Amino acid sequence: MERYGNLLVILMLIFSINLSAQTLRKQNQMLKDSIEVKNKTIETQKVTIDSLALVGKSLISDLNELKLDNDSLETVIDNKIEENSDLLSENDSLKIELSEAYSVNDRKEETIDSLEFIVENLNTEVHGLKNYYKKQDKIWGRKKYFNLGYNMENLKNDDAASELSRKFGASMTIGRTFYLHKNPILGMIKFGLDWSYIDLNVAGYNYEYSYIDNENSNSSNNIETDEYGIYKMELGMQFGPSVTVNPVDYLKVNVYFRYSPSYSVILDDGFQFNGSYGSYMNFGLAVSYKVISLGYEMRWGTSNISYDNSSKWDAKGSKVYISFRY
Repeated sequence: MERYGNLLVILMLIFSINLSAQTLRKQNQMLKDSIEVKNKTIETQKVTIDSLALVGKSLISDLNELKLDNDSLETVIDNKIEENSDLLSENDSLKIELSEAYSVNDRKEETIDSLEFIVENLNTEVHGLKNYYKKQDKIWGRKKYFNLGYNMENLKNDDAASELSRKFGASMTIGRTFYLHKNPILGMIKFGLDWSYIDLNVAGYNYEYSYIDNENSNSSNNIETDEYGIYKMELGMQFGPSVTVNPVDYLKVNVYFRYSPSYSVILDDGFQFNGSYGSYMNFGLAVSYKVISLGYEMRWGTSNISYDNSSKWDAKGSKVYISFRY
């Protein structure tokens, strides 16, 4: 029994050994397969490593080239940096110049604004001066005058005991003022010379005279008085200085003194005519506004006319007139 037991043990050992051997073989086969797989994997990895090595070499070559390019780029960048530094310096200079240009431009704009302001003021002043001179021309440009007057002149001759009784009196004067300077003194006064190239004065008087009535010569009252009309006319001109004042707007005041040489004529109701030279003086004052003037004039003088045994006729009086200045 012991022998069978040992045999059984041996058989079991052999079975176990066989089983272990089989297992070992399987494991060995599995190891071989695994090793083959590993080898294949290693070969694949080797191929991959070789490829990677080639890629690495290519990358190293590319890297070297990139390094060379980088060195070149660094050189270019350094050059660019230097150029940029120069450009920055130039830019700073340009900024300074631009700032100065802006400052100059601002000053120019201020100057232009000032000039425009000055020009506007000058235009305003010129416009004002134009209006002023236009108004001055309207004020002082009316140099000609045409006067129509009502005379209040008294007449007396050497033989008459008193002045003749005036019936009417009229006058007409046409002339021009010649100013002695262009611009008015103090903006309102001008001196001038007046020349009235037509000065016509006409007046009518009643002349009383005495005579002896021969029909009643035996009577103690044989002296009779009678009257007839006398008409006196002077045609001449006036010349003399004047002063004109323009106090406000178009208002003017004119004062003048003129000498008037004339030809004097006396005509009576009987158409008896006598004429001679007459010398007269005129002093007047006129106030005008634009075209219309009103004036007052004093007139006096003498005519040497031989009429009715008289040789001297004294005239003295005044006149008022309306004047048109143009």
